[in-house]
Amino acid sequence: ADAAIVFCDRHRAQPFVVYLPHTMVHTKLAGSPEFQGRTPRGLYGDAVAEMDHHVGRLIDTVRELGLAENTWVIFTSDNGPWLVKNQEFQNGAQPKDHGGSSGPLRSGKVSTWEGGQRVPCIVWAPGRVPAGTTCDKLASTLDVLPTFAALAGTKPPEDRVIDGEDISPLLHGNFDAANPDKVFLYYLLTHLQAVRQGPWKLHLARPAHPEWLGPHAKNRHIHADDDIGMPTPRLYPLENDLGETTDIAAQHPDVVKRLLALAEAARADIGDHDRVGANMRFFDPLEKRPASPPTAFSQSKKH
Repeated sequence: ADAAIVFCDRHRAQPFVVYLPHTMVHTKLAGSPEFQGRTPRGLYGDAVAEMDHHVGRLIDTVRELGLAENTWVIFTSDNGPWLVKNQEFQNGAQPKDHGGSSGPLRSGKVSTWEGGQRVPCIVWAPGRVPAGTTCDKLASTLDVLPTFAALAGTKPPEDRVIDGEDISPLLHGNFDAANPDKVFLYYLLTHLQAVRQGPWKLHLARPAHPEWLGPHAKNRHIHADDDIGMPTPRLYPLENDLGETTDIAAQHPDVVKRLLALAEAARADIGDHDRVGANMRFFDPLEKRPASPPTAFSQSKKH
């Protein structure tokens, strides 16, 4: 936070971007003396309180430098809570729990249940983002790049496929501009496990503990009740069943068919555990395009 504040001050007269990925509250946890014992949630709560304090310092700096009317701030998370740090893989509630809580969402980090990938997001831009409003439209951190490019009056790179889209109208309160056909894909490593469009989320059929997930085949990060196989696809209406409790696939075969087609299009585009998609990108040097994606096991051995 100190370095970010100095950076903002140094570049106050020119456009800038600050990316500040706090280590906390990823374990191991710690807290400065003035924050220890301040919350009923133990060390985890104290670490959250300290992070909140320093985010506040950064916002205060933006105001004090006279930049508030020309700055957008996005505060969000990269994934759901690390339930392995909580008692019996449940949502954190006890002071000794060192992982977070997904509230009404099912499961947590390292899963494709909503608790693993659906996270809070707060956007602040005085005079542009309407205060006290909540947007329930589908968006993703994949959208940050094209959105910030649009806000800066430019465009994202055009020499590659960009998966995100400009959601600046949503940030400014124009929720009717949301893309009604937007699709979100839930991957665990290279394995496509679920797809969502609108209120509908379809978990794809898969075996329990897929061998192609290597060391992650048996998921030791979540409760055993959530580390399961699915012989047939499961459909959940997230608007009415946020906790993904009741499969209604049998009642909506048309929706299942439509979402299965979206999943197949995703496999052709960016691949799956058993295939390479046309637009899949590889970040390690390769002599030639592989016939199949690297498995979790081969990746872990390599690195």
